[in-house]
Amino acid sequence: MLSDYVAEFGGAEEVVLKTRKLLEKKGHEVRIIGSDKRRILSSFFSRWLSAKYYRQTRRLIKSFKPDIVHCHNFTRNISPSPLLAAKRLEVPTVLTVHDFYLYCPKTCGIFSDGKVCERGYNMLCPFYQCKTHKVGYQYVPYYLLKWLKAGMHRYIIRKNVDYFICPTEALKRLITRSLGVEDSRVIHLPNFIETKNKRIAFDKTNEKLFLFVGRLSREKGVDVGIRAMDYLIKKEGLRNIKLKIIGDGPEMENLVRQVTKLGLDKNIKFIGQVENKGLGRYYQESCAVLLPSVYLENAPLVALEAMLSGKPIIASDIGGLPELVEHNKTGYLFEMSNYVEMGEYMKRLYDNRELSAKLGKAGFEKCRREFNAQSHYKRLMEIYDGLISG
Repeated sequence: MLSDYVAEFGGAEEVVLKTRKLLEKKGHEVRIIGSDKRRILSSFFSRWLSAKYYRQTRRLIKSFKPDIVHCHNFTRNISPSPLLAAKRLEVPTVLTVHDFYLYCPKTCGIFSDGKVCERGYNMLCPFYQCKTHKVGYQYVPYYLLKWLKAGMHRYIIRKNVDYFICPTEALKRLITRSLGVEDSRVIHLPNFIETKNKRIAFDKTNEKLFLFVGRLSREKGVDVGIRAMDYLIKKEGLRNIKLKIIGDGPEMENLVRQVTKLGLDKNIKFIGQVENKGLGRYYQESCAVLLPSVYLENAPLVALEAMLSGKPIIASDIGGLPELVEHNKTGYLFEMSNYVEMGEYMKRLYDNRELSAKLGKAGFEKCRREFNAQSHYKRLMEIYDGLISG
């Protein structure tokens, strides 16, 4: 397996490590190439291609003799160079696409006016004003380089990957069209979560508490959730409503400042980073989990964790989120950035343990039915076997 990072600090990395654990549990031998460092000091240019990871992949293939090379994220560190090594040594290659980078070099896929980009990668990408971290024409040279880099990566990937795995149908549709590959080469396979022996204690739920878990960056839309809280407290009079925010990131200071400016310090608490094993109690005590993303979200593991904990989800109606959240059944979907609509759905669940439990139970059953490890493994083996026998 190939991954930019093998340390567990993000959703994609967690998928890699869980997949490795699942495969080894089933008797397979797995090796991973990637960095165990959280931050890589290599320059922007070194990630276009990497002689280091080309040679490392080539050596491991010759010694380990794998049946399959399964790639995950590699654009931030190891680059697509290992694909060239695998192709040269005639080893079948599968790529799990974790985000929209191949579709949109700015990875957001959302214009500044809030509309979804339907064209994807094209000649005008560097000049589009999108919901990115760096907005303005002064950043055109930066995005021009990203566009060129993405173009080279797309070419290498299209030529050297046998099958693409997409966790959502939304990503599959956009990737198939954007890369111009055959539909048979792009496979929908949802992420998974271990569902065995899971029990839910609804009596421990605080019906006035909501939860956000994730990276505190602009694309996650935490500010939308804060504005929804402000609306509910000051316009709807829900003085006792609470929100806990778990995570860290570049927007932490701005978000804390926003909360203080609005006078919401007593209602909104920043918990900081919490290890995965400690997240359970936070999910358990909340009445719902918020996913107010303002860019094309794919299949965040937070959604599966929330469903497995029996919690309804209130999410933006974009990207792959509508495939995870069934409106009015396992949670609610609202128009992206519409904090008033988001607030109205929060109001439905506020102080309503019965409704929270009803939606949460439906989400729990959906999680056990559609996102269990055994189903994922069976489908993954079908993909692998199809390449090996072919």
